[in-house]
Amino acid sequence: MAHAAYDEAKKRELLGFALMPNVYMPVQDGYVVIMAVLDGIGQLDAGCERPDWPTWRCLSTARDRARNWDALEPLMLEWTMSHTGEEIARLAQERGVPCFPAYTVGQMMESPHVAERGFLQEFASPGKKSFKLPGHPIRMSATPWRSFRPAPRLGQHTVEVLQDWLGWSESEARSLFDAFGEQASARAVRESKV
Repeated sequence: MAHAAYDEAKKRELLGFALMPNVYMPVQDGYVVIMAVLDGIGQLDAGCERPDWPTWRCLSTARDRARNWDALEPLMLEWTMSHTGEEIARLAQERGVPCFPAYTVGQMMESPHVAERGFLQEFASPGKKSFKLPGHPIRMSATPWRSFRPAPRLGQHTVEVLQDWLGWSESEARSLFDAFGEQASARAVRESKV
C-alpha cells in the first residue's frame, strides 16, 4: 500500500475477473457477506470507521481493491470482528451496499426477514403435528408458487411402484407390503434389478 501512496507503480497483475470486496467475513457472532464491488467501499467508509479508505488510490476501484485485497482484508477484518453480523449488515445496507449475515439453518428459521417474506411454509405430518419447510425463494405475481400437497409418507406409494415398475399384480404387491412393510418392499425393488 505504501507504493500506491507514493505513486509508485505496483507490479501485481490481477488474474481473471475479480471485484472486491465480494466476500464472507467473520464477525463477532458468525459471518457476514459483503458485496461492495461498485462504489461500495466509498459508501462503507463511515461505517468502517475509516473515512480515508476512498482516498487511497490503491482502493479507488473494485479491481484495485481486488489487486490489493491482501492489504484491504486485514483492515476489513479488524472492522467486522468488532461488530455482529446484524450490525455490519445494517451499516452497509444504510449506505446502499449489498450485505447480509450468513445464517445457520436455525438462525434462518427464526429470521424476521424470512418470516416477513413468507418463505417458510407450514405443513402437517401424518400425525397432524405441524412443521415448517422452506418454500420457493422467488416471488412472481403472475405465477405465484403454491404447495399443492405434502411430500408422500414413507411407503405411501410402494404398492403403485411395485405394480408400475415391476409389473406385479395388485394382490402380490399388497400382500408383500402388508406382510413385511416398507423394508421388505424396498428390498424387493432393489433385488428385482429393474
